[in-house]
Amino acid sequence: MSKRCCQVAPVVVLLCSGWAARCDEVAAAGRAVLAKHAGAIVTVRLAIREVFNMEDYGSEESEFVQEATGTIISPEGLVVMSLSSIDPSRLYADFFEEEDGVEIQTRIESITVLFEDGKETPFEVALRDMDLDLAFLRPTVAIANPLPYVDLTAAGTAEQFDELMLLHRLGKVAKRQCAGSFQRVKAILDKPRRLYILGEWPGIMLGAPALTLDGKCVGVVVLRSIKTASTGFGWTSDEDLNTASAVVPAEEVLEIAKQVPAVEPPASGEGVAPETAGESQTEARPQEE
Repeated sequence: MSKRCCQVAPVVVLLCSGWAARCDEVAAAGRAVLAKHAGAIVTVRLAIREVFNMEDYGSEESEFVQEATGTIISPEGLVVMSLSSIDPSRLYADFFEEEDGVEIQTRIESITVLFEDGKETPFEVALRDMDLDLAFLRPTVAIANPLPYVDLTAAGTAEQFDELMLLHRLGKVAKRQCAGSFQRVKAILDKPRRLYILGEWPGIMLGAPALTLDGKCVGVVVLRSIKTASTGFGWTSDEDLNTASAVVPAEEVLEIAKQVPAVEPPASGEGVAPETAGESQTEARPQEE
């Protein structure tokens, strides 16, 4: 028995050392990707007004501030993020039946983008794509100096079970540091359009760029949700509401971004640097189902 153990032990050591080396390689690649793109990952702070109307109970109005991750995709400061992050009413609609007399409206009062160096700039919603859960933000005034951005023209690709790195901003408690995590592509949808499926619920990863280990952008993380059935009690249960985190390919994000109107240059060529919004928006072209 001891002789057999002596024969097996070196094999186990070799396997473990190989696995450890692989982990070190992935970690090193991840650090390089984060260093390259961290400046293009921003915190988007939104002041939102919400009105909740329900028959027989009147209406209730509230205001709140929330933060989400956005990705800069042009040197002029165009930011892409998940539409669900800035318009929660889209999710509320999936939980209530129309005949229940429940209506929830949300309005964005202001948008501020917080850059990596701590500077802040007012932004506005320039375009929404309801089908792909994408929102595009632009600065209210042209920014003077080019910003770091994720280049969607040099897009990467992925296959099922490939590993992707997602970059996002942590909250105030973690000083809004840029963080990363690795996720594998669980499935790929090709119809009616290509989507990379990562899992059931994206959480704080909404709006994060999904990158290959060599730093190429595969796409942007969004939320996909459909309502499949009603509980019969006026709302939809978690089991009835199918949700999934998905990556919209970079090529498609870039194509939609071309529809965003350019920011008018300031007079005398004086742009503004990020410092310490309403909604001027365009609907994206209809998507084929």
